[in-house]
Amino acid sequence: MIAIIALVTALLGTIYALSVSPVYESNLLIQVKESSPQTADVPGNLPAALDLKTQTSTEVEVIRSRTVLSRVVEATKLDIVVEPKYFPLIGASIARGSKNISNPGILGQGGYVWGAEKIEIATLNLPDSLLGKSFALTVEDNNGFRLVQKELGIELNGQAGQVTRARTDAGDIEILVEKLAANPGAEFKVSRIPKAQAVEQLQKSLSISERGRQSNIIAVSLRGSKPEQISKVLNQVGDEYIKQNVSAKAAEAEKALSFFKQQLADAKKNLENSEAKVADLRSRNGTFDVNEEARNLMQQSVVVQSRLVELRQKKAELLVRYRDEHPSVVLLTRQIQELNNELGNIKAKMKALPNVDQELVGVNRDRQLNAEMYAGLLNMGKQLGMVEPSRIANSRILDRAEAPFESLNMKRSTMIAVAWLGGIMLGIVVAFLRGLFAGKIHDPREIENSLGLMVSAVIPHSESQKRMYKKIRRNAKEVMLLPMDKPSEGAIESLRILRSTLQFLMRESERNIIMMTGPTPEVGKSFISANFAAVLASIGKKVLLIDADMRTGYLHRYFGLDRTNGLSDMLVTMTNIESFIHKDVAENVDFISTGNFPHKPAELLAHANFGKLLRMLSTQYDYILIDTAPVLDFTDALIVGTHAQAIFNVVREGVSSIIEAEEAVKRLSRAGLTVTGVIVNDVMPNSSRYSYGASRYRTFTPSLEYHGRETERIQLLRS
Repeated sequence: MIAIIALVTALLGTIYALSVSPVYESNLLIQVKESSPQTADVPGNLPAALDLKTQTSTEVEVIRSRTVLSRVVEATKLDIVVEPKYFPLIGASIARGSKNISNPGILGQGGYVWGAEKIEIATLNLPDSLLGKSFALTVEDNNGFRLVQKELGIELNGQAGQVTRARTDAGDIEILVEKLAANPGAEFKVSRIPKAQAVEQLQKSLSISERGRQSNIIAVSLRGSKPEQISKVLNQVGDEYIKQNVSAKAAEAEKALSFFKQQLADAKKNLENSEAKVADLRSRNGTFDVNEEARNLMQQSVVVQSRLVELRQKKAELLVRYRDEHPSVVLLTRQIQELNNELGNIKAKMKALPNVDQELVGVNRDRQLNAEMYAGLLNMGKQLGMVEPSRIANSRILDRAEAPFESLNMKRSTMIAVAWLGGIMLGIVVAFLRGLFAGKIHDPREIENSLGLMVSAVIPHSESQKRMYKKIRRNAKEVMLLPMDKPSEGAIESLRILRSTLQFLMRESERNIIMMTGPTPEVGKSFISANFAAVLASIGKKVLLIDADMRTGYLHRYFGLDRTNGLSDMLVTMTNIESFIHKDVAENVDFISTGNFPHKPAELLAHANFGKLLRMLSTQYDYILIDTAPVLDFTDALIVGTHAQAIFNVVREGVSSIIEAEEAVKRLSRAGLTVTGVIVNDVMPNSSRYSYGASRYRTFTPSLEYHGRETERIQLLRS
């Protein structure tokens, strides 16, 4: 079995290794450059449109956007799908290993491609109803081709390098095959998918992430079966992103410059007006200067108003993004209010000056304020002239994608080796599980047919015994026997049938010793022994039950007794025998427990004292029933069996296997012992071989061959 499973697994692994398409991966690196910080001496902030600093996470989504990827699909023709027609399973693998153009088909038939055949389609315009439909393109002589869609009955012929158009019932078709590298007869599968679908597929295939934390390096990777195509697609993604980035930043810079020029023009006009007012005032009042106090007030007013202009501009920028309740807006509002209060105090002080001084201070203040604003804007213009080119190109391709040489797949030889190894391991596991679960006994006929043994009794499952067994586990100090509590149980009725069979078998036999054993533990031989002893005694027979399982025996618990002062102690002393026998544990039933577990149970049972003891006791009882240790685990049953007239092998449905039952019989046979019959225990009531209920019970019925073997065994017992 292991060899078969390994061979099948290796064969499947080899087919998979030959048929699986290699997967390649290429990557592209894009650097997002941060804009240089604003110069400190520029009055006020640059307009918000000039803040061109780009967050890397934002640029990741820009690269993944349909705006960028739709242009990539158009440039690389990803919506046009062209695949050679390969022979199933192995065709693609053979073609990948060839560098030359092959002779297509098998014996010229089928159109299968076996080599490096290739076509490039520059244009494939189809009506919407034909998008997603597969066409067969067959290469013909003289660089020609035939395009066929069998389902719709479409067929057209064309030449490579020439645009071919055709009008069909579905709509107009236009195709341009730029390159055709294949022999006549080679066939290709051609289709075109909707552009939106191609974009969605590309979005799912691209892996885009920032390399490292806050590195401003974006890694874009793509996997596919065609190395040249994935590198071409990645490079096109990078180029389209840079184009989009430059275009967007250029538009932002253009808006910023337009805004700046308008501000510069307004500032120049305001300066000219203030200069004219100063000149007019001086021409009317003559040339004079203001006193020191007026000059100080004017200077303070200029500083406060400059600061007010700056804060109001900041507030206007913030209000574009936030509400009035935003903390930053509230803070600016408070600062503006404080400056307005300060400006009001300055104006109040200026009112105390002479009228001429007040007017002169006012016009000089406006002229100075406008001159500073105009000078600041001129300086900003110089900065824009220097910053504009660098800020427009704030991203660049750091590493372009290259066609990968090695695939990500496991090598074919490794795949096949793993398949062999996996097949062997799988075979071992299956064999183990089969040995563990398969072959369990579920039908008494399996024993009859496989082993040729007499099925002496089929004991159905007993819920009452299941409840009693829980008490036995707890070592409850009470007698727990089904014939006493549930005499009408199906299990007890089966034991009565076994009693009748045993009486018939042993009616002329001089020996009255019966041994119960089993292949393995947990088959229920103790349950059978205890309850069968009570069933035998119920017809007025004197029965002695001996627990000879000096390994794990616990028959004493069925009678609420202790283990001590039992068989092991009796065999050692061989004196005062009656003191070791528990009298009348049930009606007409006496019991000998295991006693303290000895170090060498087999040697103790093989001692002459055991045979002497049995010969002594057999004269006092009608039946001596001995429960022994499992046959496959210990040799105890082989020793005890030499003294027994009848030997029953107890097996359990769903627990014991045919192999275990057979091996137990073989071991007993090699010891010169004959198994009288098999008792199948704990048979579930839903089986099709038997049924029992409140009104009637139907048990397993042996075949004619079975009866013949039973007669032979009876004659053997009598001899």
